[in-house]
Amino acid sequence: MFAQPRQRRRRPAPFAILTACLVLLPQALYCESGSFVTMFGHPVVEQHLVWVVDRSFTMGLGTPSRLDRTKDAIRNAIQQLRPTQRFNVVSFSVDVTSFESTAVYATPANRAAAVAWVDGLNAGGPTCVQEALLAGLTHVGIGATSRAVVFCGDDAPNCLPPSTTVLNVSAANVFGVPIHTFFVGSNGLGLQFMQKIANWTGGTLHQVDLAAPTTFQRGDANGDGNIDVTDVTCILSLIFDPDAYSGCLDAADVNDSDNLEIADGVSLLWYLLLQGPPPPTPGPGTCGIWTTGLLGVCHQSLCP
Repeated sequence: MFAQPRQRRRRPAPFAILTACLVLLPQALYCESGSFVTMFGHPVVEQHLVWVVDRSFTMGLGTPSRLDRTKDAIRNAIQQLRPTQRFNVVSFSVDVTSFESTAVYATPANRAAAVAWVDGLNAGGPTCVQEALLAGLTHVGIGATSRAVVFCGDDAPNCLPPSTTVLNVSAANVFGVPIHTFFVGSNGLGLQFMQKIANWTGGTLHQVDLAAPTTFQRGDANGDGNIDVTDVTCILSLIFDPDAYSGCLDAADVNDSDNLEIADGVSLLWYLLLQGPPPPTPGPGTCGIWTTGLLGVCHQSLCP
């Protein structure tokens, strides 16, 4: 008589969750947002980036100021970079300054140093745009196949005529680097100038409404508009380096406990892998308005 084959014992669901956590832990060195970074909730898909930020007098208007809001968006984007990406930051008023003399790799040390450099920017002086954009085009390099300049400002130049600046920057852009513009002001001439810079270089214009409410989707920890395993990796990264995370903390608080903990990653894995309960409102497929929370500031992310 033949022996009955042994029945394979089914492993309990918590074992699957634990296994997934052990697989993801080595990857949780930084919080990435899929294949792109976001600025004011808009994706920037190129891999190698140079930010050019206006620090003229008018950028100091508002509470918080236009410059503070822009610095916050740039800091958030820098923290989303992968170590294989190159980046730099250029600022301008009457003069032009830069974080580094050329684009550098987004190592943890370089990202931290760049964030500290951006923190030190202050508003004042005229809007002398041309030399800053030319510097941005130089710093982004000629070897990278996926590169862009990200230009943030609130007004047209007043050191040179706007039309002259557009023509000179376009003529210097011999490698066709797109300049994506983020307009944070209210001046019609400034908006028109930013539109022309984007149009003439193959970039995109984003008119940022600084008065608009911040929105988020609970569970979308990396702010890319999707809820998937990369968000679990992002949540686990908080265990290793909570100071490096600059996304929406309430989005990472999957179980809505007003704490960031391993349970948030486990809850999200349970939902993704084993059809467990979804994150509480505003959960998957919804877009909630962030007001205030116990976890601190919430940076704008992509919303469905």
